[in-house]
Amino acid sequence: MNKGNFKEDERFKQCNKEVVYTIIFFIFNILLVFALAFPLGYNVEASEIKLIAGFPAWYFYGVLIAIGLLCISTYLMVKFLFKDMPLDGYVEEEDE
Repeated sequence: MNKGNFKEDERFKQCNKEVVYTIIFFIFNILLVFALAFPLGYNVEASEIKLIAGFPAWYFYGVLIAIGLLCISTYLMVKFLFKDMPLDGYVEEEDE
């Protein structure tokens, strides 16, 4: 196999970037939910739990608010960091 004429498809570089963005987003998701829910709900007596809109405060902030923030950040990430690419097969340019 002649590796001298090998040209990597540019879509691979973009896909690798998008995988890194997605992994970072996943870690951010876990940390955000943990940071919002854990301090409000761990080792708290049942009588001390505050309710917001009928939900416990830890659930309201850690789940409902976090989902809203994560939906907005997902939209921004896809709009500005991800690229729309054709999924057609790779076509080599032929020199004539």
